[in-house]
Amino acid sequence: MKTSTFLLILLFSFVFQIQTTHSQDKKGEHSFKITGKTKVPIYGRTEGEMVVGYDSIIPDHLVISEFRKNGFLKTRTQLLFKGKKFNLDHLDEHIHKGELLVDGIQADYREDETIASELLYKEEKLQKQTFFYPNGKMHMSYSGDEKTLNGEYRMWHLSGQLSFSGSYTNNLKNGEFQLYDESGMPIRKGVYRYGTLVSGEAVVQDLIYENPDKQAYYVGGDQAFNEYLKLKSANFDLVKVLGNDVFRNVSLKLTINKTGSLSHFEIISIENPSDAQIINFVFADFPVFSPATDEHVPVTSKLNLNLILTKEGWQTKLETEVAPIIESGDTLDNSAYQIVEEMPEFPGGEKALRNFIASNVRYPVEALQNGIQGKVFVNFDIDEKGNVINIKCVKGVSLSLDAEAVRIIKLMPRWTPGRQKGKIVRVKYTVPITFQMKVQM
Repeated sequence: MKTSTFLLILLFSFVFQIQTTHSQDKKGEHSFKITGKTKVPIYGRTEGEMVVGYDSIIPDHLVISEFRKNGFLKTRTQLLFKGKKFNLDHLDEHIHKGELLVDGIQADYREDETIASELLYKEEKLQKQTFFYPNGKMHMSYSGDEKTLNGEYRMWHLSGQLSFSGSYTNNLKNGEFQLYDESGMPIRKGVYRYGTLVSGEAVVQDLIYENPDKQAYYVGGDQAFNEYLKLKSANFDLVKVLGNDVFRNVSLKLTINKTGSLSHFEIISIENPSDAQIINFVFADFPVFSPATDEHVPVTSKLNLNLILTKEGWQTKLETEVAPIIESGDTLDNSAYQIVEEMPEFPGGEKALRNFIASNVRYPVEALQNGIQGKVFVNFDIDEKGNVINIKCVKGVSLSLDAEAVRIIKLMPRWTPGRQKGKIVRVKYTVPITFQMKVQM
């Protein structure tokens, strides 16, 4: 009898454990099922492995992680899955059907597996971006999507102390902005109303600016800068052996700090690798520039520089041949100036120009389908009345992107025309328009 009772209790305990386990599984059940492989290899420039698993908290979500070849985590993304069965081998198909949406945190990690950034999405719409120092402390955090800032913007010193604070409304500074030193003491303060500084001083972020209000430039002008480049490079044997009709191109990206000196440079493209030694020599003792400014405050910036190598040495590819100064009483012809004392200005300035382009661009379907992207350079004249005329693409990417860039320029309103010695003159202007597709998992 005792044996029977013991067995009955044991059986009841066993059934209870099964029911409890089943109940826990049911409580954690997801609205879909992961089928097939949970790990697949990644091929291409960076080999590694992609792994999928259920989100441990949200029932209709899964998590996709990418690992580097050494097994270190590269990215981890939370995604909303609207289907019934998820198969990692059919990832592209799920995305194409609209079943898989980035929803939650997309985290990126450095090669040493320290956190680099966290992007917060709500059904593919970017809500907030946070970036981290290598020591794991926050570097900056701001709200908004890829194009528009909306909400708080914060930056921190490496120590973790707040360095910058403010708030944006539709890309416009709105409210109180402050800068802080390493000890946390305020060092600069300004109050903005929808982009306009109404009291205090202009407050700008300590960042590397790709598109500042005013680009860095050589104080002596393009001609003087070219003379410097030629002088530094003309005596190289590689230059002396070039024929009269031989020339080579190189594209550089310079980082000019807020004092105007060169922090470093990067060779973007070069036709002859041996030319790199000339470039390194020329830029080892780079002259001081007038730094870029944003809201009239000096900032560190990126500066694209296209050079051409001839037997005379390096010179800027778009070397400016400034039109003769027109004295009082002289008549104007149809020629356009390259550089004038007062350059033409788009209504609202450089930031307004960038916003105009961003709000009017329509990515051509053909380019999207074929994965075509890049930067198109469009040249045009600003005539004496501020009209945009003589529009042409001077450096293109594809027929569809080139045509779209020209179409955008044709939509432009009148500019404030340029002036030379107080007289309104026609001026040539070049605008780069970047076409870049949004990368999605």
